[in-house]
Amino acid sequence: MTWKFPTGRVRVKLFPWRRIFRTAQAGGKDREVDLGQILSTRMRIKSAGMESIVQNTQAVKKTVVYACSGCSDAGELSDRIARGLARAGVAEMSCLAGIGGRVKPLMNQAAGAERILAIDGCPLNCARHTLELAGFQNFKHLELHQLGWRKHACPVTAENIEAGVQAAKEILSAGTTVKSPREFADQPS
Repeated sequence: MTWKFPTGRVRVKLFPWRRIFRTAQAGGKDREVDLGQILSTRMRIKSAGMESIVQNTQAVKKTVVYACSGCSDAGELSDRIARGLARAGVAEMSCLAGIGGRVKPLMNQAAGAERILAIDGCPLNCARHTLELAGFQNFKHLELHQLGWRKHACPVTAENIEAGVQAAKEILSAGTTVKSPREFADQPS
């Protein structure tokens, strides 16, 4: 893939799962460019004989989801629900440990989010506390224990993951009222 710039051509290797372009420049120096850091650019991309204009859409704010991802099955379920939301395009999953460590790019991502959803697997609410300690107060919160799932008693099944994804979608779209997981499991997809 080649990008045409006024200053010349740059070969690019795309890593879509990381949102990173690796550029191989004429000077022999490779450089990685994080797409999240390109604010407003317009680039002409030439690939396999076809040209297209790519407009960066980073200015569009998204929902960011943080899962506790704890060591129990409830933590694993929270992680899998967050990943399900990301796969469905409902939210972008980000790193809760980075918020706890005050990693600047991850803090900026959270600060720039339109909405934040925290998913906790148990009553300790580690995701909620981590966000609050980092200064984030305005976020939605999905507590799996309030949906009837308990630590060491909630198997990580496709049905439970889908029920959790539906509960998260409900929180994001309607507010705070959430149905129990059994009600979601009974609904056709």
